[in-house]
This record gives sequence, C-alpha cells and structure tokens, in this order.
Amino acid sequence: MFIDLNNILDIDEKQPPDRISISISSSQTDNGFLIHHFLSLYIRNGYNVCMVSFTQSFSHYNNVGQKLGVNITAARDNGTLIFIDGLKLINECLFASPGDSGGVEKNPFSFVSDPKPDLKNLYDHIKQTITSFSSHSTVPTLLLMDDLGILTDLGVPVLAVGDLMMYLRNFMTSAQTLRSGCLVSVVQADKDAADEEHELLLTRLAHNSDMMLHCKSLNSGYCKDVHGELLVTWLDPKQNYPFTSRAKRMQFKIMDKTVSFFAAGMSSAVL
Repeated sequence: MFIDLNNILDIDEKQPPDRISISISSSQTDNGFLIHHFLSLYIRNGYNVCMVSFTQSFSHYNNVGQKLGVNITAARDNGTLIFIDGLKLINECLFASPGDSGGVEKNPFSFVSDPKPDLKNLYDHIKQTITSFSSHSTVPTLLLMDDLGILTDLGVPVLAVGDLMMYLRNFMTSAQTLRSGCLVSVVQADKDAADEEHELLLTRLAHNSDMMLHCKSLNSGYCKDVHGELLVTWLDPKQNYPFTSRAKRMQFKIMDKTVSFFAAGMSSAVL
C-alpha cells in the first residue's frame, strides 16, 4: 500500500472505498502498482478480498506482496482472501480431454469454448464467493478483476463483458447485499491503442465506474526518473457520458518497494 497514493485518491486507509466501482487502465506502461495498492489496502486491515485473475498466478501476487510487507498467503489461509485462478481454469477448459465434459461444465469459465459465450456462470460463481464472506463477516469487501481484456482476447463480446461488470457493480454497491463493497476492474497495459474493442471496453467500464485510474507513458518518451503519468478521474454516472466531475494528473516513478508521485513536470529530473 502506498500512503501517497491514498492521499491522491482521497482514500482513508481505515475507511476503504465504499459502494463504488473503480476501473484501472493503462497504455504502454505498467499499472500493476495500482492493483497491489488496493490488494494490500484491504489485506493489511483484515478486510475481505475476492480476486479473479486472468493473467497471473497466485504466487505472482504473493511475491509482490512480500516485497510490500503484505502476507497474501496468510490472508488466503485464514479465509479473508479467496483467489479465483482464471488463468488456470481457462486453460483447463481450452485443453480439456474429450471425456472430461463434466469437469468443463462445472468450470465457471466454460464459456471460453462456447461460440456464443454466456458469462452467467462466472457471475453466479463470483456472487456466491462474495456471499460466503457476508454470511459470517461484516467487514468491507473488495472484488478485484485482473484483467478484463483477456476475455475479449478470447472472443467474448465487449457487450457481454460490459454486462457482467454492470451486474457485478450493482451487486457490490448494493446496501442489500453487502455492508461495504468495492469493485476494482483492470484492463492491463500493452494493448494496441488503435484496438477498437479495447477502446469500447474502456468506454463500457466508464459507464459503470465512479473513479477511473489511467496510467500512460510520457509523451516525451522514456525517462529513467519518471516512468509515467497517472490520470485520476472522478465520475458521476448519473450524468450523460462523458461525465467527468473532476480530474487530477500526477507523474510517478516505480521503485523496488514503493512508488513516488509528483505533480506533472515537477520531478527533479525534468526541472
């Protein structure tokens, strides 16, 4: 967790984001520090986390967590973190043997082998996981989805991914289902800026987000002391799109165990 980032995002460490949806995106730079910020924010405070990863194994997040002083394995073992290994489950569906149809049907990612993908099973699986928290705990709950772009890469229509996130947002922010819930969805870096599906997915996420965090590379190119820019946009979904309420732009430098932030153009490297 990065204290300076909490200040930038107007987040209180002891009172995590409540009943909001946050989308994280990037273009040609790393946004992983944002993922680990929210992950560690909830785990450090003993809150509940359901993480659905389409890109990395549990060991990856655990290794980064150790650098940040967060014991992700302990959180999993004590039941405050449930990790849904989408990468593994998707591979099981794609490379299942012909006689293993029963196992594929029970897999929440069985839609990846369907010519007309239906994400209802995935939604039900996530909802059931979150509900298992609320049945015995009243602490805040985070649902972290990393990386939704993988679903479109697998042929799932952007509309279907957008609908999934709309339903998950409604579930996570409803006072009838959770005392305090937050949804963080991620679209990772290295996407083609000209990819229409990628842009459409980001637009769909914006329609279901209260805050957008976008990391981008510097317009001036590579700099060893400034790794990119972070644009924070607070949104009001009740308005017509684009519905920017306010925005903040910062530059950042990623180090081994922390991230430093500074106002655009104020790094000592560019002064």
